[in-house]
Amino acid sequence: MLSDHIEQIARLLRKNANHHNGRLQLTDKTTDILLSNLQFLSDDLRRYEDAELCADVESPAIAAIMRELGSVTANFDAPEDCDTEPNSNSADPLSNKSTQEISNGKPETTD
Repeated sequence: MLSDHIEQIARLLRKNANHHNGRLQLTDKTTDILLSNLQFLSDDLRRYEDAELCADVESPAIAAIMRELGSVTANFDAPEDCDTEPNSNSADPLSNKSTQEISNGKPETTD
């Protein structure tokens, strides 16, 4: 299901941010892949919404995002479980006190 894939992407992004003291740090390549495929996903979802179908939308964009995020987080030895929300009282399930936005709006790279 699409919701399961999006949940996995969120876990991988959270793992990346947790590994970098609450900051999401992506290479230029990873940022481009993530943002490009999110746009493709948006296009796929728009077609689904326009058709008003009740079928699962299979998008290669999801696989591409998960593959790239998986490769950049594969070597992290995070002691915490990425499935655990640090702040369970938050209204937004993807936000927590350890996750911060990048202040200048540009991704930081580890190159």
